[in-house]
Amino acid sequence: MKQKFFFAIITVLSLPLLHSGHPWLDSLSALKSSLNSEVVIENLTPEELPKNPSDIYTVNIAIAPKSVDIVKDSMKAYIVVDGQTHPMTKSITRANHYSYDFKMPRDANIAKYYVYVDYAVPSFKEKKERSVKSKLYDMHLINRYPSALDVSRGPVGSLITISGRGFTSSDVILFDQKEAETLFESDNIIRFKVPVLPGNKSYEVKLKGNKGLLGIGEFKIDSGNILADHERISLKSHERTTIAFEIENTAPLGGLELDVTTNVPESVIMPEIMIPAGSKRATVVIEGGRPSNGELYVSANGFQELTIPIRISSNEKNHWSK
Repeated sequence: MKQKFFFAIITVLSLPLLHSGHPWLDSLSALKSSLNSEVVIENLTPEELPKNPSDIYTVNIAIAPKSVDIVKDSMKAYIVVDGQTHPMTKSITRANHYSYDFKMPRDANIAKYYVYVDYAVPSFKEKKERSVKSKLYDMHLINRYPSALDVSRGPVGSLITISGRGFTSSDVILFDQKEAETLFESDNIIRFKVPVLPGNKSYEVKLKGNKGLLGIGEFKIDSGNILADHERISLKSHERTTIAFEIENTAPLGGLELDVTTNVPESVIMPEIMIPAGSKRATVVIEGGRPSNGELYVSANGFQELTIPIRISSNEKNHWSK
């Protein structure tokens, strides 16, 4: 009895794969597919596709033969979608690639489909027909997507445009995890200011909305320049002067804090400097302290460091030594 039972199982598994849609036959097909190591089906179609006016969407697959015994040119691919079976078209430029243009019903946004491949292997003096079936795939149409950044690099504060479809006023652009100042223009246009982050580095840009995150691409923040209206500073002790600092673009939301340090800390008295959001310029009053010669170092996230020579004297003569 054990031998007959074993023979019956092998007989059932050797039957040609059926595509009738019955649950038990589908289970049998899936089992046979899992045992098949001669052909592997790779789905190259994204699960999410942008909705287009034609409502036609291309399903692409690649077939990888794993056995040298497969009869040449015997492979044929089919797609089963919405209960209908359609032959797939073989690519004339890429070996073992197949495609099918599926017409989505006008009011539908989701489709389920699977692919199966028929092929033959030698069996004594005849050919033996075989088949392998993929898993069930989903196709989702999206009516909201960013298509492109107008540029892929720029300094802090640069105004960058993203074109696409389905933007809303609640959308926010993220650089990695940091929110950028985002300006909604229309359903098809959204803009953002490059946030204050370290320069000479690329960041992953994403669109954050009510339905989650959508990737856009990479953006490189180039280091900007900090300018000052003084090439050098010359003061007497307790004398004051006003210095203006300026950047190339307006500071983004939250403003831009300038970090000022010096190698003669007892000679310089000055407060913190902040360039307000929407402005390019900030001024600060500097007071001379203990007489000395040194330098001021002005830096900020995303900017090259600015160096300004400084001299604090104790007498009335206030000039640079030759």
